[in-house]
Amino acid sequence: MTPEQRGELAERLLPHAAALVCLVHGDGDRRDIQQALARLTQVERDALPVVLAALVDPDAEIADLLAFVTWDEYGRPATPVRVSGSVRDLADAVETMPSPQGRAAAIVEDTAELVLQGLPRSAIADRFGVTWNAVQKAHERTGVPLPAIIADELAGAA
Repeated sequence: MTPEQRGELAERLLPHAAALVCLVHGDGDRRDIQQALARLTQVERDALPVVLAALVDPDAEIADLLAFVTWDEYGRPATPVRVSGSVRDLADAVETMPSPQGRAAAIVEDTAELVLQGLPRSAIADRFGVTWNAVQKAHERTGVPLPAIIADELAGAA
């Protein structure tokens, strides 16, 4: 699948993702959710979790995201979910997840070298397979400032 096809698929799935969110948040029941998913092709069902994940702020608090859940698995009233931390914090507990700190540290470490080689921001981001925004976030997360030449360039653009 080409990048354009993936982008079109994601855009096509946005209404389905939004509908599924509404169904899960009380606009439907288990049967409605099953029917909504059954209308999708296998390719669409495989891509849907990615589109849904794109709708969630990874820095949002889990307790806030699940505050609407006031029932248990049997539909009986229950106390709100008590999970502390953000989505990102919870994701760090998954062993298969690459360490965000490790990935961020690698980006930060290599950014300075790539700047010294004279690469522009877009080429630096491409080298890591991320956007320039992700490179900036890696620096923010690790507390290491961007190399001075890039920081000056960004300040001049503002």
